[in-house]
Amino acid sequence: MIKNYSSWVKALLVSTTLFFGACQKELYVPQSSESVLEKDATEIAQWYNNQLIKTGSDTGFASRNIPNWNEMTIKQVGDTRIFTTPLYTKGNTSREAVISIVEDTYTGIIKEYNKVDKYFTTVRVYSINGKPIEEGFINITGNYHVTKTWEKSAARNNLTVMSLGDENGGGDPSDPGSGNSNLANKLNAILKSGDSYTFDNSINSYNGYTPNSVDDFQTNYLDAASQMSVTYSTNTNGADTLVRAHITLGYTHTMGIDIDLKLSKNSGNYSVSEVTTDEWGITAFFSYNKSNYTVDGTASSTELTIRVYGKLNYNVFIEGHGTVYKQKLNFIMKVNKYTGTMTSLEQF
Repeated sequence: MIKNYSSWVKALLVSTTLFFGACQKELYVPQSSESVLEKDATEIAQWYNNQLIKTGSDTGFASRNIPNWNEMTIKQVGDTRIFTTPLYTKGNTSREAVISIVEDTYTGIIKEYNKVDKYFTTVRVYSINGKPIEEGFINITGNYHVTKTWEKSAARNNLTVMSLGDENGGGDPSDPGSGNSNLANKLNAILKSGDSYTFDNSINSYNGYTPNSVDDFQTNYLDAASQMSVTYSTNTNGADTLVRAHITLGYTHTMGIDIDLKLSKNSGNYSVSEVTTDEWGITAFFSYNKSNYTVDGTASSTELTIRVYGKLNYNVFIEGHGTVYKQKLNFIMKVNKYTGTMTSLEQF
């Protein structure tokens, strides 16, 4: 193990900053096939193995990582040598170890990639034993965007690591024997009228959002949905007019909902013939389901009032358990009867 743990932590933070700062693209682009000296490979392997926390479990985070030292590559960035080694591949998910050496100080992180589709890859960064450090995504242009970081506790100067069997947890939180029987109570405490949730064992840290806690989920996801901005556009196709409300929800990463109104004109007045919705942005872990809509043209002599009813569904991996949380999200819109332009949109 590292003798001077405080120095190691400082080096880890400096190294992580270096990785995700000036050398951001180099970190997330496959490494070039430069040769690695046999002595370097042996020392890196020995250091890596010394970091592992040994337990009796063989199903946890670190135990799934089998380094392929023969495929190790090296890059020199300033005074830092960066060694990248493939660890694990299953389907669209892969991991690699990134170990850096500055003078005689070794630091290491694990990067995990989950290719959602040809446009979008999620990235998660962990300590050697699985403590979360950072998550983000790579977009179609190959740029990396950070969406979340985990900070050290202010009360201590070291990172708490996760032992070999602690990666995913398991069990139904509503089952008192599952080891996390109060999660259901925590969710019930934040549940609003019209909201609901179900536990789903198929959701994990690879295919769901990973908030730090229920409070984090409420603040940065549920409450953020009400902090929206809207832009409007109008397109005419023959006798039909398509009016779009492009809604950006207030999350740390860009995502939202498009509401399209299909309008038809008769005797100088517009009427609504169809309402459709679609998600946009980082849609891997959320969806919006429209359940119904109503149109009222009697309340005003100049406006149509359209109400759209639906729910925003989140796939969440929280406190070690997969959950589908459904948040009520309804919209009310005003459209001018004579011009076909949308004049306002609000939640209700």
